[in-house]
Amino acid sequence: MRTITNEKLIARNAKIGTWSSLGGLVVLGVGLYISIKLPQYIPLSFVCLLAGILLSNVGLYNANRWVKSPRPDEVLTKALKGFDKRYYIYNYVLPVSHVLVGPSGLFVVEARNHDGPIYYAGGRWRQKLNLLRFFGFLGEGVGNPVRDAQRDVDKLQKFLAKQELELEGAVQPLIVFTNAKADLHVQDPPLPVLTPKGLKDFLRKAHKGTLSDGQIRQLTELFGE
Repeated sequence: MRTITNEKLIARNAKIGTWSSLGGLVVLGVGLYISIKLPQYIPLSFVCLLAGILLSNVGLYNANRWVKSPRPDEVLTKALKGFDKRYYIYNYVLPVSHVLVGPSGLFVVEARNHDGPIYYAGGRWRQKLNLLRFFGFLGEGVGNPVRDAQRDVDKLQKFLAKQELELEGAVQPLIVFTNAKADLHVQDPPLPVLTPKGLKDFLRKAHKGTLSDGQIRQLTELFGE
């Protein structure tokens, strides 16, 4: 198993998360000081409050995605450990976040790092809501992983077409919930919805030989090693 990860991107976004969080706290502190010591400038304290909340949410989003360990790329890499050198995982290198290449096929992996109960039925995703998540203090919601995975398949296919490498129908979507505390309740999803523990078994059961050694070589030369 070979792992190619954009460490520079991770470091940059981690810094954005850290400094945004600190900046948000500072701006909130300024707003609090104004409201107590300079009541004649109360409108300014409200501006600071809004700006502080915005910065804090930007910081929290980036911290959850790029600072909090284990990150999705770390979880995926660990889950795939043990596969032979014909398998490659690309993290934050290509137009989509996670791409897996190997004899089992070419996969776009839509990773979700959410915890708690997560439900899917009848085409709708649902996550248990609380006040903190409602007001944005717990980062992004689960959204629609199926839609996002299909969008990323289209992105990767267009990228391959621009590079004059046509693999019609070869790009397959996977949804992986990387948080160990995710409690999945999924009924008849249109795409595979997996946990890290189930990812390796899924790939082992997938049709081997979907990609030939020559196609794997073409893809890895294009994607970089």
